[in-house]
Amino acid sequence: DWVIGEPIDGQMCQKEVARNVWVTIMYSAPVEPLLINIVVTSIDGAIQTTEDFTTTIVEQGNQFTVNGTLAIPDRIFTLPIKNTSTGELLFFTAKVVDGAFSVNITLSKNSQYCYTNTEANLDLEPAMFNIAPMKFNVVAS
Repeated sequence: DWVIGEPIDGQMCQKEVARNVWVTIMYSAPVEPLLINIVVTSIDGAIQTTEDFTTTIVEQGNQFTVNGTLAIPDRIFTLPIKNTSTGELLFFTAKVVDGAFSVNITLSKNSQYCYTNTEANLDLEPAMFNIAPMKFNVVAS
């Protein structure tokens, strides 16, 4: 497609747009979207969590609350958590007020669940959010 190698941003180059039809254009490099960080600051009601909140142990059927910061306007949205064994998605209501979020979660199956960039950006194109991958290990009560 490019005549001689990949151009650099701002460089004039020729590109074939149809068979034997070339145009001269100024190359503009694709812009990566800036992702909004989801920052977890606490998890209340867990048996144990790592300091960075990436691995949490919770008791089956008991509610726990994930709190943090998210730099978006106030809103309520669904937060999907995936069962890593079955692939099933469970949806919970999250609420952002003044840049702080909280979500109450109850997991009823003794299993492992995750929340990653994939779940955070479910149905969003392009992706908007970035989070350190989180694992929730649910133990029998």
